[in-house]
Amino acid sequence: MRAGKMMAMVAVLGLVGAILATPAAAQAAPAKKPTVMAHEATGKTDCLSCHTGQVKEAKAAPADHATRPNESCQLCHAKEAAVQTKDAPHMKHTLTGKTNCLMCHSGKMPKVPAPSPAAHVGITDNKFCAYCHLPAAPATP
Repeated sequence: MRAGKMMAMVAVLGLVGAILATPAAAQAAPAKKPTVMAHEATGKTDCLSCHTGQVKEAKAAPADHATRPNESCQLCHAKEAAVQTKDAPHMKHTLTGKTNCLMCHSGKMPKVPAPSPAAHVGITDNKFCAYCHLPAAPATP
């Protein structure tokens, strides 16, 4: 009798663990906000001319920013940037096998959310999507 209760308890705990490990639960917390520029950007067109680690007053850009164009800096680091003023919804899917976000999220497919035109003006490259919209966690076996 005691072994049966233990097995039932283990099964319930396993079920609770599986429920808690769903992508929605794993992605419930909003993404960390990027730092806001501590200076005015007007007239400055080459962010990496200072943010290389060579200028003492300017924090070096992280290594994963090396391939990002200067135009993308203000998308995240301007005080009025959408990513600073609201939380982007998480993707409801993983990125496995998906390389072209706009193939589905162009506004032409029914029941697939299209990008918000006001918040996404100028964003036409898929590599920017996951900067704000975190992908769902892969399903665990």
